[in-house]
Amino acid sequence: MSFLVRKCVRLAGAVLSLSALLFAFGCAADSSETNSESGYIESVVITSNSTSIVALGSTTLKAKATVSGSPSISYSWQITSGSDYASLSSNSGETVTLNGTNKTKSNQSVTVRVTATDNSKNKKTASVTISVAAATSETKSLDGVSISGTDAIEA
Repeated sequence: MSFLVRKCVRLAGAVLSLSALLFAFGCAADSSETNSESGYIESVVITSNSTSIVALGSTTLKAKATVSGSPSISYSWQITSGSDYASLSSNSGETVTLNGTNKTKSNQSVTVRVTATDNSKNKKTASVTISVAAATSETKSLDGVSISGTDAIEA
């Protein structure tokens, strides 16, 4: 009889081990399904209200990601060429402003790239090139100048 009891105990242990394995596999499968249900980023594009600006002008750049599902998306911006002729209002967010800083006597090009990243760390990028007009004799920069007082200023 003790032989039969030992066989039953071994069989019960094997069944419990198999059940635990199946449960763990089922949980792992559910976990990956949750990630796929949250979605992923397919592509990103940049829109601008203008493809050219005056020397000290600005334009708004907006990133729009196409996604599958409903992932959380973050945006990272950078000027990849022409940083001497423009600056960005921010390095993150869905919308940024490109501000012209061209003080040269020739038109310049500025290329801006956005990287969109989803919550699974998938990344897509897009770039846009904006023309920044040459500075003119009427273009004045008042770096380092401050005006104070209450009297009216006449030109």
